[in-house]
Amino acid sequence: MNIRTGERTKMSLPIKASSELYLSKDGRGFYFLGEYVDANVKHERGIYYYDLKTQQFEEVFLQKEGFINNFILLSNP
Repeated sequence: MNIRTGERTKMSLPIKASSELYLSKDGRGFYFLGEYVDANVKHERGIYYYDLKTQQFEEVFLQKEGFINNFILLSNP
C-alpha cells in the first residue's frame, strides 16, 4: 500500500513467511522469516531479504542446526 496515495497493489510472491516480515530502512525490500519457492525448488527455512525492484532473494541467515523462532530487525544497533 502506498501510504501517500492510499493505492493498494496486490503482490503474488513465492514465499511462505511463517512469521516476522520487516520493511527495509530504504523501503526497497523486506526481510522475512520463512521459506520461498524458486522454480519449484523449496529453499530452506531462514531469514531472507527480498528486493522489490529486482524481485531477487538474498539469504541472510539459514537455520542449519536448530530452529529460528523469531527475529527483530534493528536499523541502528
